[in-house]
Formats: sequence, structure tokens, C-alpha cells
Amino acid sequence: MIYLNFLYLIIAISLFSTIPASENALFSLPQALVAQGFILWVLWFLNKSQFGRIGQALHRQDLSVEEASRYFSSRINIQIVITIFCFAVEIFVFDLKGIFTRVPLLGLSETFVNLAGMAYFLLQLAFIWYWGFRSMGDTLDIGRSAGDYIRANVKFNLAIVVPWLLFTLLLDLLSLIAAPAINRMMDSALFQVGLFALFLVIMVLFTPLLVTYLWDCKPLQSGPLREAVLSLCREQNIAFREIMSWDALNRGLLTAGVMGLFRRSRYLLLTPRLTHMLNQDELLGVVSHEIGHVKKKHLFYYMLFFLGFLILSMGTIDRSIKLFINSRLGFSLLIGPDGAVNVSSLSFFSVFISLFLFVFYFRFIFGYFMRNFERQADAYCFKAGIDPRALISSFMKLGVVLGDDGNKSNWHHYNIAQRIDFLQRCVADPQVAARHDRKVKRMVKIFVLALVLFTVLIFNPYASRLDNALDYRLMANVLQERIAKEPANAQLYMLLGVVYYQEEKWALARKAYETSLELNYSQPEVLNNLAWLLVKCPDRKYRDYKRSLELAEEAVKLAQSAHIYDTLAEGYLANGQYKEAVAASARALQLADEDREYLENQLEKMKKLYLENKSVLRI
Repeated sequence: MIYLNFLYLIIAISLFSTIPASENALFSLPQALVAQGFILWVLWFLNKSQFGRIGQALHRQDLSVEEASRYFSSRINIQIVITIFCFAVEIFVFDLKGIFTRVPLLGLSETFVNLAGMAYFLLQLAFIWYWGFRSMGDTLDIGRSAGDYIRANVKFNLAIVVPWLLFTLLLDLLSLIAAPAINRMMDSALFQVGLFALFLVIMVLFTPLLVTYLWDCKPLQSGPLREAVLSLCREQNIAFREIMSWDALNRGLLTAGVMGLFRRSRYLLLTPRLTHMLNQDELLGVVSHEIGHVKKKHLFYYMLFFLGFLILSMGTIDRSIKLFINSRLGFSLLIGPDGAVNVSSLSFFSVFISLFLFVFYFRFIFGYFMRNFERQADAYCFKAGIDPRALISSFMKLGVVLGDDGNKSNWHHYNIAQRIDFLQRCVADPQVAARHDRKVKRMVKIFVLALVLFTVLIFNPYASRLDNALDYRLMANVLQERIAKEPANAQLYMLLGVVYYQEEKWALARKAYETSLELNYSQPEVLNNLAWLLVKCPDRKYRDYKRSLELAEEAVKLAQSAHIYDTLAEGYLANGQYKEAVAASARALQLADEDREYLENQLEKMKKLYLENKSVLRI
């Protein structure tokens, strides 16, 4: 339940944070607000109806308490999925993020927008918790009132929301620093990975303390159980800052956990339901499992997997989107019949691929390691000197209380029957646990090696050039589609020439510029671009110095710009007119508002060549 809850929340956060506010919203602000209100109304009455049926069936005794409890848990998950779907509709169709960005002053802050988005999502989840409590609150003893149950769930979810908001606040603060060096670093993939790694370290240090407050934890009371747990920890040379009674969700959880990488921030959590249900030997078996997580450094590996997901997503999502929209299908979906770019489709591609990667990575890669880490932790009872029968007994009791027959599938744990079978095989053959340890170590090494290789392959200059090539290919496709509909549009041919020039397709660039000039010769930028290509093209067979100078002189007549005078200077230089080259370069520098360092170097180059050739003429 805990892992699913976090997964749902992370999906909602990903949906909201990765989608930009739409520049061309499909609906006006009043229409969007009415639509948002209608969706809230639908969610309210849908939750009322669905949970009401469970409560009525229990009241009529059509369901036993155990059956109703299972239906209740299942309906909670179904309603959360429905709410996430509605949240996605609110974001994509009715531009929920755009509504928050319109708030005066505050809308400029990414932190405020994200805070408002998550508050709105939690409001919709509150409908689930409210009607869930109304249907089964008294039967399940999950709180004193609906408000109490809602508060408990909000506090539980804040363990994920608060660190994320702090991270966005850090990004907001960095964006306020106008230093060019800071802005360049924030655009760097390496810097973003490093920043996220720093965020993970901060979370590891401070989140356990935050969670102990949000999850209603308090020190486990003194007594034989506490002393027995402390004694086992001392024997295994493991220290916790505190052993806590974990009262989250109004003492509704039946589990144990460990938080924190380091001794001073590490907590052992035991829920009251668990301590009341299991005897002392069984609880020590559960504690040995949690100690196993610490001894095997699983918490460190979890950090590594989260960092790995960031690297994987940064290296694949954008490229996957570009590859798809450069395909025939993707391009047809991206470009509308009128030749305009469908921004909504682009956002949809981005979110779909992001969520697919997220679910695939955590469900299959991270889930695979989690299941095997849990199995390692189960086997630690042998090293801790705990009778495995105590741990097996605890599994069997959990199965009975949770209504689990032992065969329920689970993406992050082996099912109860598999866990019991593994422990029994370890009893029969101690080498089973040793072989599993070696297997996990081998798979972790393979993962780390694959992550390093992926990083080297993706984040290198060649990969960046591939990114640029995909961008230019898409732009060329878009322009060609537009030109097919507007063959007399000279501006489109000019833009196509720019794209071909960046792709180093010199012949196609020249042809596009020539076609643009045939349609409209009075275009200083096109004249300048073609002149530059003819004088500076890396492939000498496309150079034509005489025509380049003619084009540059025509461009200067139409527009007095620094970059056009720079092209004229290069044209004069190529044709041996050194004095004119110096004058044109000086004029470029005089007109320049930016790139002055480049133009100063250009002027020095022209002066140097003028003096050298002047002395040659004298000799």
C-alpha cells in the first residue's frame, strides 16, 4: 500500500511538473474554470456513489467485514487512478498549470505553481478519503472523524511533496541569479544530475526527521520488547537514532521499516498493529529483516537507482520524442492540416514517454532489485541468529490478517508463499542464501556498469550533435510541409536554407536561398546568408567570391546591420580589397550591440592583412 501510494503521487507530480503551461490554450479562462468545477463535481459524486455501495452492502450483511475491507482497499486504489486520469485531463485539456501561472506575481514562481498544483490534487484525493471514511470509518477504526482521516492521509503524502517543493524552491532561487555562468550551468545535463544528487543527499540527511513528525512517530515505550530489540541491534553492531512506534494513518498500517543512511539520522519504525499482532520472537525476526536492509546497504542502492532514473530519463526522453516526431506517424500527429505545430500533441508525447519510462523503470528494473533486496533481508535472520520459523510465522499471520492467501502478486516483494519457500530452502541448504547474495552483488555490478556506459554514450559531444541533427531534421520536415502548402512564401525558403546550412547540406542551403531570392529579391537577411555561404563555406567548391561580394553589397543597401557589414568585410577580403575590408569591419563594430569581442577580433584580422599586403605591394 505504501509503495503504491508513493507511486501514484510521483506520477501526479511528474504530470504536473513536466508539462509547461500552454501558450495556445484550447479554452478561455472562464471556460477552463467551469470545466475544472465540473470535474470536481463528478469526482465528488463518483466517490460518494462507489464507497456508498460498499457501506450499504456491509450494512445489509451482503459482505463480511473482511470482504468489505478488501473491497475498500481496492476501491481506494481505483479511485486514485481515476483521479490521476482526471488530473491529466485538467492539465492537458483545460490548462490547469496555465491557470495558476496567471496569478499576479506569484504565478511567476515555479514553487508557487507546483504548490498550488499539488494542493489541488490533494483536494481531489480528499474526496476519496472523505467518502471512504463515511463508508467504513467506524468498522475499520481509521480515525475519529472524516477530517481526522483526511489530515492523516495528507500528512502521510507530505513526506513526498515537501522535499519536492523544497527542490523546486532551490531551482527558483538559482533562476533568480542572473549570472550567465549560473544560467549556463543550469542548462548543463551534468549540472542537473549533480544538483539532483545533492538533493538526494539532503533528503537522506533530513527527510527521516521530517517523516518521523509527519508520520506521527514517537519513541517505542520502554519494556521487554524495546530491550530485546536494542539487544539484537547491539549484537549486530547496528545503531539507530531511535526505535519508533509508527502511528501513521491513525495506526492503520501493519508493517515495519527503516529510514536513514547514517546512524544519527537512522530510525527503526514499528507500527502498533504489528507489535500487538506478533509475539516477541516474531517481532525480532521482522527486526532482523530491517537490520538486513542496513547491513546490505540497500538504502544506498535505492539512492543510486533514483539517480540512475534521472540519468536514464535525461538521456532518453528528449531523444525518444525527437525520433518519434521525425517518423511519418509522429510527424503527421505533430503537424496539423494547416501546417501549424500541434503543441498539445508534443506535450502528450512528452508525458506519455516520461510516464512509460517511469513505470517501466520502477516496475521492472527497480522492482526486480527491490524484490531481491527483500529476499536478502529475509535471509539475514540466519546471520542474526534468529530462528527462521519466527519470521515464517510472522508472514503467515500477516497473510491471515491482510486476507492474503500467500499467492498475491507484488511488484516490489515476492509473495508470502515465495518468501516462506525461500526461507525453508535456506534451512535445508545454507548455500541458497549465499548464492542469492552473490547473485545480487553481480546484478548490482552489471547495473552500475550499464549506467556508466550509458552515461558515457549519451552525454558526449557526438550525442549532442545527434540531438542537433534530429532538431534540424524536424525543422526541415515542418518547413517542407509548409512550403508544399505555400510554395510562393519566400520566408519559408529562407528558413529552410538556414536549417540546411546548420545541417551542412551546402547545395540544398544554396538552392533554398536562391529560390527565396527568386520569389523576393529585397531580403537583406537572405542576401547576407547566401553571401556568407559563398564566401565562407567549408566546402570550397561552393565558394563564389565575386558573387558573394555582389550579394553583400546589395544587402548593405537594404539594411545597416553589424552582421551584414561583417559579411561584406569578408567579401572584400576574399576579393583582395583589403582597405575596403577594414572599413566595412570598422563599420560593423560601430553598429554592434553584442558580439563585440568577435567583431573586434575581426577588425584586428582585417587591419593585419591590410598592413601585410600593403608592405608586399611596396616591395
